[in-house]
Order: sequence, then structure tokens, then C-alpha cells
Amino acid sequence: MAMPSVPTREELSNRKDISVYTDSKEEIEKIAVFEKKFTKQQLRQSHFLFVQELFSLFLKRSPTSKEAQNILSNLDQGGTREGVFRSVLYGDEFYQMEDSARAFSQESLAVLSDLLRTVFQAEVKEEVLEKMSFKTLLRFFTERALSLLEFWEQDMEKAYEWYAHLSSSLAKKVVFAEEGPAHRREVSLEKQYAMAKLLPMDLLRSEIIIKLAIFVHSLH
Repeated sequence: MAMPSVPTREELSNRKDISVYTDSKEEIEKIAVFEKKFTKQQLRQSHFLFVQELFSLFLKRSPTSKEAQNILSNLDQGGTREGVFRSVLYGDEFYQMEDSARAFSQESLAVLSDLLRTVFQAEVKEEVLEKMSFKTLLRFFTERALSLLEFWEQDMEKAYEWYAHLSSSLAKKVVFAEEGPAHRREVSLEKQYAMAKLLPMDLLRSEIIIKLAIFVHSLH
């Protein structure tokens, strides 16, 4: 499976303004199938696990009972995981978190450079990477990945193929927890591609967010 050509920063900036919340007929059908496959309780539990991982990875704490309840109620009423992610990323707590550049080992720098070069198709000098803080890396990877999915919204095959390459690469670079979803540890491009085609887009986005955040944490 070939890696799709990743758009340049200029191409991403000049893309047409297409709402990420305008679902295609295919996407609506996938959501319907997904909701039939799982009970409301199972979907709620899946949302809860996402919220727990998001808070742990970005805010370094667990959500309070009130926070979790408010977020789950929002998701029950049609809110999106991407919306939850953005509320955390641009929230006061994340903004005010202490942050500084951390020393990378040569091995971590090599892993970081390789992912940027092969999956994001971006060349960044090591001296620049060494100065990037933890929060900067979190923002860069998650925002760039979501912008790519938005760019390919009208050509989802490229999005699925890119997800497969990203996920396979991360499975080789990161030791994902055994108690986590087994598909995170899957290195097969074909199986990751099949997974991407099954997931509704909001769940696909949320899985990318969590995988990349775990990757950034693994570098230090």
C-alpha cells in the first residue's frame, strides 16, 4: 500500500473551507452501523475511556466526576470527541501548564525525525526539534494530523491509507499498553486500513489524537 502524498503547509492553508461536521452519505451509514453494533452503555464506556486518556495525556490528571459527566452528556447529545479535544487543547489549564524543552536522547531524536520524514513528509532539523517543548510537540502532531484528514475529506481513500501508515509506524515505534486496544499494537498496513474504513470519522480522529499523544510522551 503506497503512502499518499501529503499536502504542503501552503496547500493546507489554501484548501477550501469544508466543514468537518458535514457528514457524507457513507459516513452517516458508518455511524448507523456502528451504533447498531454497540449498546448505548458500550458507546458511553468507550467515550469515558477516551476522556480518561485525553485528560491523562494532555492535562496529566484524571477528569473529575463532574467534568466526565458533563463531557459524556455532551457526547450523548451529538457532541464530538474532536470538540472535546479542542476544548482541552485550547483551554486555560493546558495553556497555563508549566512547559519547557526537554532533552531528547539521540535515539528519541532519530525516532521523531523518522516519523516526521516518512509519515508527515516533513524535514525538520535536529537542532529545531531539540528546542521544541512537550506542549509544542503535542499541538504540532495532533493539529497537523487533523488538518490532513480535513484536507482529504473529499478523498477518504487517501485518509484511510495515511492512517494505516501512521498507525503501523507508531505500532513499531511505541510500546502501547497491553490493557489498551489491541489494534494499537497492530503493524499490518492492511489491518490498519480495514480498521480505518470501519470507524466513523470522529472516532478515527480521536484514535489518532490519543496515539500521537502517547508517542510524544514516549520520547521523554
